Amino acid sequence: MAAPELTIRPVSSDDAPAIARMHRRCSLESVYRRYLTAVPALSPALQRRLQDLHLTLVATTGREVVALAHLATAPDEPTELAVLVEDAWQRRGVGTAMIEAALDRAEADGTTDLVAYTLPSSTAVHALLRGLRRGALRPVFRRTSDGLVTVTMTLPAARRGERLSA
Repeated sequence: MAAPELTIRPVSSDDAPAIARMHRRCSLESVYRRYLTAVPALSPALQRRLQDLHLTLVATTGREVVALAHLATAPDEPTELAVLVEDAWQRRGVGTAMIEAALDRAEADGTTDLVAYTLPSSTAVHALLRGLRRGALRPVFRRTSDGLVTVTMTLPAARRGERLSA
């Protein structure tokens, strides 16, 4: 049986019900690893916030969302990169595809510095981040005093400024 086709695209307001369903299908562990707090259900306020970030991408199969990737910007701060992949779709390359698509958009927007926050036990995410752009980003991992791992990455100058269609 062939794997269902995935489409990666920017989020739309029509995706709200599918995003809520995806969160309900995720284990508490997966949600905790994404939000770094226990969020058993996605509140309407958090859902609006996720859709209002600089960029939110969704991976869909049919009418279902199976993954989200976010780029969140704040003045004088590096752009934050985050991803959540539904449990059934993990370890199938979806997270890598989502982050690579987000990096394409970040580069097209002229983003230079990225940061991701992870748990020390998120070794699969650490490996994924190390492998981005075939290892060219060379992420720097730093453990913070609160026990999180801050991962910083700098996008290569050669790709910045290339415009991508939405």
